[in-house]
Amino acid sequence: MSDDPKAPGSLGRRRLLDGALAVGACGAAGAVAVPAVRFATPPSEGGAGTSVTVRREEVLSEGAKLVFVGAEPVLVVALSGGELRALGARCTHLGCTVGLDRASGELRCGCHGGRFGLDGRVLSGPPPAPLAQYAVTARDGLLVVEGRRPWRG
Repeated sequence: MSDDPKAPGSLGRRRLLDGALAVGACGAAGAVAVPAVRFATPPSEGGAGTSVTVRREEVLSEGAKLVFVGAEPVLVVALSGGELRALGARCTHLGCTVGLDRASGELRCGCHGGRFGLDGRVLSGPPPAPLAQYAVTARDGLLVVEGRRPWRG
């Protein structure tokens, strides 16, 4: 085999480097494009028509309980006065899970510092929209959390 880069069947260093550069550029473009598309598109409306049941005492004793309605994480929160609320636990910024911060009485996203009120409204940070709301019905000491309903601000 010849070391001549112009010989038939020879790849040559320049063509090899050009190919490696093209693959790297495509990878970098994908690494930028995927998060940008995820940020620009709203979360799916999954969860409609499904429900989950949780014991009321679990929510009251812990202050909040993470459950799943279909594949969607939902945070059932006990408010002062015994009222209960179910909010989507997926941050509207990039989809990280939010949790209850008992000290501040807020819902917080640990990924980028987004803060939400217990009504789901954005208090601060990068989230562009409020958290989704879910219907909660009390039955015999149990709470039934049902598919997503539209936000009512």
